[in-house]
Amino acid sequence: MAGKDDEQEIPFRWSLFLPAPGDAASMRMLKYAVIGMGIILILGFMVIAARIVYLTTRIDASLPPGSAVTAELPAGAEVSAMSLDGNRLALHLKGPAENERSVVIVDMASGRIISRVRLAPTPSAPLP
Repeated sequence: MAGKDDEQEIPFRWSLFLPAPGDAASMRMLKYAVIGMGIILILGFMVIAARIVYLTTRIDASLPPGSAVTAELPAGAEVSAMSLDGNRLALHLKGPAENERSVVIVDMASGRIISRVRLAPTPSAPLP
């Protein structure tokens, strides 16, 4: 009967997967290479999974939603322009005097002023 032939039990041999003494040198090297690549794949997947867990569980250092950021401006200064880049806001300020101009850079994540840049005119010779 053909059915009995299909159901024959073949004994399990580790030598199919692991290098065995009777294998040719090329077969042994091939088995070592496959085992090594399998270990590299497993380690790579573990690193990727650990990185995903790390990135999803990091504490966000930004301000809570709905909170306000206050930037203190010099007296009489007006905001003439604003620029946003990532989580940094640049405020272009005009002072009460004609030549008073400055730029204030605010970190929106923490709410603190990172730097103030004062723009002063330089005395120049008249243009020809």
